[in-house]
Amino acid sequence: MKSAIDAINLSSELVSKWLGSCMFDSVKDEQVIYDIVNFFNEHDNSKVHNRHLSAEKSSSVGLKISMMEDDDVLQ
Repeated sequence: MKSAIDAINLSSELVSKWLGSCMFDSVKDEQVIYDIVNFFNEHDNSKVHNRHLSAEKSSSVGLKISMMEDDDVLQ
């Protein structure tokens, strides 16, 4: 049980750091980052570790999603 709690805490710390350095401003967007991390860490939102979450769902919780299909250069 302790290992699982430690893993959740570590993932929260790492993902918060990554979102704050790559996608959001770690100070200005602190609440957005907190909400995203809490959504993805909540077991009731996914039920299993390997569940696919659509781009639409991920975007609705605050992630900045760019669809490859919408960008000919990227695709």
